[in-house]
Amino acid sequence: GDLYRKAFNAKDGHYPAMIDADTLHKCGYFDSHPNAVTFVGNIVEDFDAIEEFRRANSCSEGAHMPPHDHVHIDGMCLNPAACFPCYPTLTGRTIAEGEAYSWLGRVFRYESRNINGLDRLYEFNVRELVFVGSEDYVSGCRRKALPVVEQLAAEIDIDCQVQTATDPFFATVSAAKKFWQAAQEVKNEIKIPALDAEGEVKQLACGSINLHGNFFGKRFDIQDADGEPVQTGCVGLGIERWVLAAFTQHGFDEKR
Repeated sequence: GDLYRKAFNAKDGHYPAMIDADTLHKCGYFDSHPNAVTFVGNIVEDFDAIEEFRRANSCSEGAHMPPHDHVHIDGMCLNPAACFPCYPTLTGRTIAEGEAYSWLGRVFRYESRNINGLDRLYEFNVRELVFVGSEDYVSGCRRKALPVVEQLAAEIDIDCQVQTATDPFFATVSAAKKFWQAAQEVKNEIKIPALDAEGEVKQLACGSINLHGNFFGKRFDIQDADGEPVQTGCVGLGIERWVLAAFTQHGFDEKR
C-alpha cells in the first residue's frame, strides 16, 4: 500500500467480499469463468423449511445441509476478482487524466479438485491496484508497475520475474484473442520460484499486471476528458502465494 501511494498517488479503496451477479455479468465473468463462480444462498422464507433445517441440526453430531429446493439464490456472489467492485463506483464519472486506487481484496474462486495446498486456495487475499484514465496514463502506470513490483521483491529478498502471459479475461475466449493478448503484451504474470508437493522447483504465479483497454470504461460508462470510454489496468498480488514463496526461499528461520 505504501509503495503504491508513493509511486501512483493511489487512493485507498474498501469493498465488500460479496458482489451482485449483474456486476459480474457486466464484467464478462460469467462468459469467461462460469465454473469459478460461488453463489450465495439462504434458506427459503418458509417456516417449515427453516424448522426442518433447525431440527436436523439440533441433535446432530455434524452439520446437515438443507435440501437444494430449500435454498434460495438471490443474485449475490462471492467476489472472484479483486478489481471488479471498483468499476461500478466510478459509473458516470469523467476522469480527465487518471486516477489510481489500491486496497486489500478478499477473493473467492471455486476450482474443484485443483484447490490444493497454499498455492491454490478457494479463498485468498489480493493487494489490488487499479488505474483508470487516458491511454497514456494507463500505459505509463503499467510501465511504472514493473519496477515497483521488483522493488517489493527486493525488499523482502525474493527472486521473481515478470513474463508475458495470456488469460481469458474478456468475454470472448478464443485462440485469436489469446494471440492478440500475447502480441500486445496486455497481461504480465509475476512468477516466483517455489517448491511443489514433490519438492521440485516450479514457477508460481504470484500476481499479474493487466491492461483492459476500454472494456470497463464502456461497460460502466466511465469517460475521459473527450467523452470517450476510459482505459483501465490493474495489478494484483496474491498475498498467500507471496508468503508461500517467502517460506520456500528463506525457510522458517526468523533471521532470514
